[in-house]
Amino acid sequence: MLDGIIGNEKGTKAQALQQLLHNFYRRTDVNYQLAEVTAFTTGNANCQSLSEEYATLASLALGIPEVIAIPQTKGPWKGPQKPIVGNNVRGIQGNVDHGDGGRVFEYHAWVRWNSTFIDVLFDVWGGLHCSEQGKVIAEKPKSHYLFRTTDVYESQSFEFGHRYYTKEQ
Repeated sequence: MLDGIIGNEKGTKAQALQQLLHNFYRRTDVNYQLAEVTAFTTGNANCQSLSEEYATLASLALGIPEVIAIPQTKGPWKGPQKPIVGNNVRGIQGNVDHGDGGRVFEYHAWVRWNSTFIDVLFDVWGGLHCSEQGKVIAEKPKSHYLFRTTDVYESQSFEFGHRYYTKEQ
């Protein structure tokens, strides 16, 4: 996890944290899991456990205690169209429209360092966060979420890359 950081003590804290972020994104030791996962204890990870691990390593290994894992926040959240951390999802661009429409989460977690937000799951540095918060239009029998420019509907199928659609199924 510390490749490119240890031995480069001339770099800034920001450079060290950015390298740690990129190292997390390239991890091959975890599978992504939606269920609750405890940091550092299994071969599974989610946005919360990754954020907690990142903050712990930043503090203990890099001496940057100002990095704080922000607990999961209720959404819905719509993230970018790009793969997330995890061997089982490597290469999957999202879970909306077979990966072509980004990724929707009911909850999401980030890390904050001073005023910089870091999304460990998506390898995004800076800004408030890379995900857009939406509104719940309906929850049962299937979810319907409204984002700034997109309606997203839950599918009957719960395959990982095919859970949501931008047209009602």
